[in-house]
Amino acid sequence: MTTLSNILNYNDETRSLILVSEDMVFSATIDNLTHIRITTDNQILIYGNNKEFRINKPTSECLVSIFSLGFVQVHPQYLVNLHKVNLSLSNENEIILENGRKIPSLKRYFEKLLVLIEK
Repeated sequence: MTTLSNILNYNDETRSLILVSEDMVFSATIDNLTHIRITTDNQILIYGNNKEFRINKPTSECLVSIFSLGFVQVHPQYLVNLHKVNLSLSNENEIILENGRKIPSLKRYFEKLLVLIEK
C-alpha cells in the first residue's frame, strides 16, 4: 500500500486523480478505483485494480474531492465507485463490486444508491 500525503488534483478530461506521496506523484484513473474506506483513526484507504493508497490525516478539501468524484457512501466507513457496483448481486446489507469484493451496506445508504443508479 502506498502512503499519500494528499490528493493534489483531479483532471476532468482524463478522469484521473493526481496523488502525491513524500517522494512520488501518482495518477489513478477513477474508472480503475473501486471503493474507499474511511477508518476510525482518520485514514482514507483507496482501493483499485491492483493498487491501494492510504492517506493519513486527510484535509477537508481532500474529503470533499472524494465525494465529488462519483463515489457513493453505502456505509459510514465505505464509499463505492458507482460504476463498479454489480447491482444484481447486491442488497441492503452488502454491496458486491464487479471484481467480486463485498462491501458492507446499510439500508438508508442502499436506498440512495438505488436512486442514483436509476438516474
